Amino acid sequence: MKLKLNKGFIFYFQLVLISCFTKSVALSEVVRLPLGKDLQSIINEQDKGTSFLLETGIHRGYEINLKAGDTLVGEDGAVLSGAELLTGWKYEDPYWVHEGPHSKVIPPLDDETRVWEKRANYPHDLFCDDVPLIQRMSRSLYLLEGKYWFYDYEADKIYIGFDPSGLELELSGLCRYGLKAMGRGVTLRNVRFENYSTYDLDSAVELGPGALVEGCTVSGSHCIGIKISSNSTIRGSAFNYNGLAGLHNGGDATLIELCEFGHNGWAGFSGDWARGGCKVPGVTNTVLRRNYAHHNIGPGFWFDINANGNLFEENLSEFNSWEGLIYELSCGCEIRNNILRWNGLDPRGGLLWGVPFVIQNAENANVHHNYFEASPDNGARGGGVSIINQFRPQYTGGVCGEHTAEGNHIHNNVIVMPNGGYNGLQYGSFGWNKYADFLKAGNLWKKNTYFSGKPTRGNFHWYGQGEREQDFIIEFLNWNEWKDRGQDIDSLLIGKHSSFFNPFNPELDDLISKTTGVTYEEIKGPFLNTFSDENNDSDADGLPDAWEKFNGLDWNFADAGADTDSDGLENILEYKSSTDPQRADTDRDGIPDGWEVENGLDPLREDSLLDPDNDSFTNLEEYELNTNPKVADQLELNVPEEGLTMWLKSGAPVKTEYPGKVSSWQDWRRNNKQMNTPFNHDAPVINNEAHNGYPLFDFSSGDLKSGMADVLGNKSEGWTLFNVFKVKKIVDSADKFALMGNSIWRKSGFRLTLEKGHLHFYSTQSENPISVVSYRKLLDQELVVMTLYYNDIAKEGRLYLDGIEQERAKGHIVFNSEPLWVGHIGGMQSQGSEHAEILTYNRPLEHAERKAVEAMLLGKYKSTGVLMDDAGDDGIADWWKMEYAAVGLGQGDADSDGLSNLEEYINKTNPYDIDTDGDGLTDTWELSNGWNPRRDDSAIDIDSDGLDSVKEMELKTDPDRADSDGDLMNDGWEYLNQLNPLLNDSDQDPDKDGLKNLDEFLNNTLAQNADSDMDSLSDSWEIDNGWDPLKNAIENDSDSDGLTDFEEFRYGTDIASVDTDNDKISDADEVKNNLNPLANDADDDPDSDGLNNLSEILLGSDPFLKDTDADGIPDGWESKNRMNALRDDSLEDFDFDSINNLSEYLNGTDPVEWTDIDEDGMHDSWELNLGLGVGIDDADEDPDQDNVSNLIEFILGGDPYDKTDVPGMRVQEVSGKAKEMWYNILKSRYYYYRINLERLNPDNSWETLINFDQSIDGRDLSAKILDGLHGKSVYRIRMERLP
Repeated sequence: MKLKLNKGFIFYFQLVLISCFTKSVALSEVVRLPLGKDLQSIINEQDKGTSFLLETGIHRGYEINLKAGDTLVGEDGAVLSGAELLTGWKYEDPYWVHEGPHSKVIPPLDDETRVWEKRANYPHDLFCDDVPLIQRMSRSLYLLEGKYWFYDYEADKIYIGFDPSGLELELSGLCRYGLKAMGRGVTLRNVRFENYSTYDLDSAVELGPGALVEGCTVSGSHCIGIKISSNSTIRGSAFNYNGLAGLHNGGDATLIELCEFGHNGWAGFSGDWARGGCKVPGVTNTVLRRNYAHHNIGPGFWFDINANGNLFEENLSEFNSWEGLIYELSCGCEIRNNILRWNGLDPRGGLLWGVPFVIQNAENANVHHNYFEASPDNGARGGGVSIINQFRPQYTGGVCGEHTAEGNHIHNNVIVMPNGGYNGLQYGSFGWNKYADFLKAGNLWKKNTYFSGKPTRGNFHWYGQGEREQDFIIEFLNWNEWKDRGQDIDSLLIGKHSSFFNPFNPELDDLISKTTGVTYEEIKGPFLNTFSDENNDSDADGLPDAWEKFNGLDWNFADAGADTDSDGLENILEYKSSTDPQRADTDRDGIPDGWEVENGLDPLREDSLLDPDNDSFTNLEEYELNTNPKVADQLELNVPEEGLTMWLKSGAPVKTEYPGKVSSWQDWRRNNKQMNTPFNHDAPVINNEAHNGYPLFDFSSGDLKSGMADVLGNKSEGWTLFNVFKVKKIVDSADKFALMGNSIWRKSGFRLTLEKGHLHFYSTQSENPISVVSYRKLLDQELVVMTLYYNDIAKEGRLYLDGIEQERAKGHIVFNSEPLWVGHIGGMQSQGSEHAEILTYNRPLEHAERKAVEAMLLGKYKSTGVLMDDAGDDGIADWWKMEYAAVGLGQGDADSDGLSNLEEYINKTNPYDIDTDGDGLTDTWELSNGWNPRRDDSAIDIDSDGLDSVKEMELKTDPDRADSDGDLMNDGWEYLNQLNPLLNDSDQDPDKDGLKNLDEFLNNTLAQNADSDMDSLSDSWEIDNGWDPLKNAIENDSDSDGLTDFEEFRYGTDIASVDTDNDKISDADEVKNNLNPLANDADDDPDSDGLNNLSEILLGSDPFLKDTDADGIPDGWESKNRMNALRDDSLEDFDFDSINNLSEYLNGTDPVEWTDIDEDGMHDSWELNLGLGVGIDDADEDPDQDNVSNLIEFILGGDPYDKTDVPGMRVQEVSGKAKEMWYNILKSRYYYYRINLERLNPDNSWETLINFDQSIDGRDLSAKILDGLHGKSVYRIRMERLP
């Protein structure tokens, strides 16, 4: 039956109380408080402990004060009101106006310290049928929305924006409170207090210690509904529609049970200190049990400031804007068996605020066996339990000490998070001087169960250790990291479909009862009333007036036959079915009420994913197909061909440019559709470890993209994609790992990523993007059948895993013609994954079509599903028949390859192709030899005989035996040498070279050619003489001495020795210089120039020519005096004595005589010739200011007075990889200095690139050289004075 919030329970409770009251006071006088009399005067006349009976009616404008022990009981309908009834409204376009005078017992206040909005300073409120309207501070068109009012205080006029006819409008302001009784032992029963202008933490009702309140209602107080004191009992009462809080300031040893706190906190007061349903600060040993808080602006329940030793159990808190419960600045409370759900609808800032339960600066709470459920609404806060530890030193003097969050145990709770959420501890380290103190605090989560509809959203807040022991690092942890911190070690985090979180899902009811020991209805039921006892039916249409009013229908118009919400149910049937006549889908499961009733489903139960007929179609899918959910539908055994743009199978032909790598994955139907390795990308690797008989392609470091751009369609209808794959290793980090996509970032297309083990299918554009996440977490090495579905007309995306819907969401994927990529996308790191099959459609498939493809893939790869049946009873599963389009009876042979269709099925080969994997090997041959007919193994050489698989098949050799004929020669060698690998021919010699075939094999020479290396020397001669018959002697230089082996053979030298005669001169140098390579002539001097042959070779001069450079000076004399025997330097004057080198030779004088009186490193004669000082050290001076010192000018041949002639090194970059250098050395003094060009290597050592000594030809000094060893290097010219 349809339920609604009502005061029926309270009214029933009041009747019982009145009856009890009558019996209890039968022997004493009851003082009646009649309507219209001065009630306070009557009360004042009586002694303490008097019982008063408030007569039926609305008693307006009384501020009642009771004495200790007094009792006040109300007759049915007895109301104490602080408001005046407003009649006589006038219409002043566009408003309705009520003119004063109006009662204003309390003026507007000017207190900015405790308000959220300015309107809270104005304690006068306007009520429409006991519901407060929101006061605005100016007259505006907002009033026309119907929930606002404006009070012009100066003109004393009230404005509203709706017709007040038939409505009761009341303005508070007649009095400041309803009742005060500060003496002990006051009792209130069955009295309604409403609409008082309270302020500054004042309440409509305030009671002293030992009070008893039963069956009362306090409503419409501008500030607080009721305040109580110690040892009180508040039972079966309602505190609704109060501006700040329903109840505030409890007392020690107090019992609050079976009370309602609803719709409080509306007046605009600050929520930081009091606003909400029920707040009990500073209480001890107080019990709150079986209470109901709902629709409050602020938290539902709130313990505050030194509340300790209290029990909070079996309470229900829902639909509150903040938390369901706050436990603040308190200690030692037991919080158990409660239901906190759908709170945090308008949370304050900070991700840990607004979750169902917040512990703030409190300690030693034992929180267990509670049911915490976050709201699924957008904007609501998701999560479960959070601990906040702010800096709160001002309250450290109480019984709870410093108010540091410590010792809180959260265990055995169920936490339901439809949109993911936040748990944990953060927002301050108050009370913990060191990180070690935080770890010792003892806050612990354990044995909880979390259900999340968005497992990738939200996180667990915690602290980590900083660099110093007193440093704290804020951490946002995933589930595994949270458990690594020692939290929730034995707890569960379970992903669920969105339907699981539907309030009409009976699984939630079962969770509640199993967790808390009570049911949702059991706690909420007393606050609800059915319409079955409503007999009024003004329009005689069979619908009770109360039911029509509650559901927004016209109780004065017969509309039982109407279908207000167009769901297929007339209103009378909605009433009988207890469905909502204004909502087409009462249980919000996506299926209209009428369709559910017509098809025997329950319109009040979330059953969209159930499958009562076990045909694999869910009720929602049956509705969308308009099929009967109670009659099983059969899948059609064929793969939909319309729109099938590409079908890739790992067991079908692929191109492998490199062994074991897929360069092109081709459509098995051989229609020129394929995915290729993108330019500059690696190819996927073939994994030889097959899954269910099929190979997998490893995309961990490789990528493929579709060869055609429109595999997902070239129009905006939508598309469907199937993919069979497995993830190698789940990475539990916040990173996204790419799987596939065709997106242009921020513009169009889609992406599929893996995040914390959950698939995420989404678009990247900013306008109306789509985002679909799998609730199921993938496992390492788990193969799954995934379906991506996008309907562009409906603007809806879906994701399925193994045929089970994970999520569907509205949104848009902007069409593009980009190719489909598998692997790396958008610069993201790729998820290590292996793929087996991909199908793409350029249209969104119908459910039946999608189910058929999924069933085929599930049967093929996971041996499960409805198509594992054998409808034809021929031994072949239905999925295989569907894949190959019903090939017929099992004993047929569609491709005539010798394998029956049944054998093809058993071996998972293509019944229409004799070579399933396209590797050139027939399926029959591969199976007969124990090979895999679904994997390209054409390049495999199992027996390592040099023959690949195809050649073994062609030659009929044994692929598992390297020597099929047993003649000790490998089959591959025999084939290459034109021998018969199936005949023993080891003793034959077809090339007549004296070597038998076996000898040829052992020496790897050619069996059909007597001279394998074509050097005119027969193989047998070379082998007999220790030569290599496979190296051409005319080209080969065995000893690397500069003479080929054939030349060595001709000269008679040793091919294995660089220096046959051991005279330290290589054979090649001796031959080149007409010396004898077979005789030791190193010390001979045939040209009598003073240099023996060995010196001549080392110097590069001619051993048979006395003056190699023909400059008139013998080679030996030049070498001795550091002159160049290879260059004419006879007319130069090395020692600047005006005598050239030739004259020095003829005179027998020293051509490099050194004089340096000032010891500045420069020859004195050079200094004198150029005008430098001889008696002073001017080596570092630079008279021509060319940044080259005199000493450098001297060594490198410059002019110290000519800046245009600058010696040194020039460097320029060539093609970004090499350095080109040249040396502007005009005339180096190599005979006085050793001059080296050096480079600094990475190991900080200097390497000599070139040495400019007498052996360097002058032309070398201007030649350019390339240094390609380093992109960046440091170079230097080092000069060292010779002795």
